[in-house]
Amino acid sequence: MLEGVLATVLNTFLSAYVDNLNTSQLNVGIWSGDVKLKNLRLKRTALDKFRLPVDVKEGYLGQLTLYIPWSNLKGKPVRVLVENVSLLAAPRVTSVEVDEEEEEERAQALKQAKLQEAELLAQGLPNKGDDKQAESFISSLVTKIVDNVQITVRNIHVRYEDSISNPQFPFSIGLTLAELSAVSTDENWEPTFVTNSAFGIHKLARLDSLSMYWNTDTQFLSTSNPEELQEKLNALIPTKDQVPEHQYILEPVSGAGKLIMRRNATKDQPAMDAQLAFDQIGFTLDDEQYR
Repeated sequence: MLEGVLATVLNTFLSAYVDNLNTSQLNVGIWSGDVKLKNLRLKRTALDKFRLPVDVKEGYLGQLTLYIPWSNLKGKPVRVLVENVSLLAAPRVTSVEVDEEEEEERAQALKQAKLQEAELLAQGLPNKGDDKQAESFISSLVTKIVDNVQITVRNIHVRYEDSISNPQFPFSIGLTLAELSAVSTDENWEPTFVTNSAFGIHKLARLDSLSMYWNTDTQFLSTSNPEELQEKLNALIPTKDQVPEHQYILEPVSGAGKLIMRRNATKDQPAMDAQLAFDQIGFTLDDEQYR
């Protein structure tokens, strides 16, 4: 049952953002518990859902790995790895001559995505005829999966290039992330598989080099070769060992976060308790950026 639900959710979600998704390969991976998708190209309409006045020039998902231990979901965690996500965007150019066919296709695609989301929500609602015992078992199993899921995200770069807003001074804005990981731990913040969540779920997140830049009077990246563009975007991601030259608004931030989630709040303990510890945080705005 869970395999079918997961296949529907992933197919619906990825199809909205990825071009030429091999749904049969994805379904086989889900049922086997080992999903590995590589070199996925993002659709030009990937940002339409957010109603932003921008278009995706090029976008890639380098790797999506999903490990699901179907035979032992109550003893092993689900692991998710997202790696090498690159997206290059630019202002949406509007003119008198509008491609009505393309605009209609994008509008229909957006409506279809909303309908699919509504259908997924409807599928998640329990039917009156459902067996209560089976429903309780599935609910506890899903809770166990969520309590122990391990997520790792590496090499993210979203870049916006603009030569229209101020033609004399073209600029680029980028959000980058070297790595973000989150695992479940015990009370001493040591990674473990949570079997009893009655006293709260402990999550430990590690952040490596989150940054945001605003480069003024910049040179735009070429999109003639998709693989070369992806390499260029990855090379511009700051890490602990290498910090590319950017005009940073948020200088690369690294640190850790500790989160405790409890089922119920009391007078002495909140439902959620978060502790953040960063090496340093620096926000800057120079004269050129202000201009």
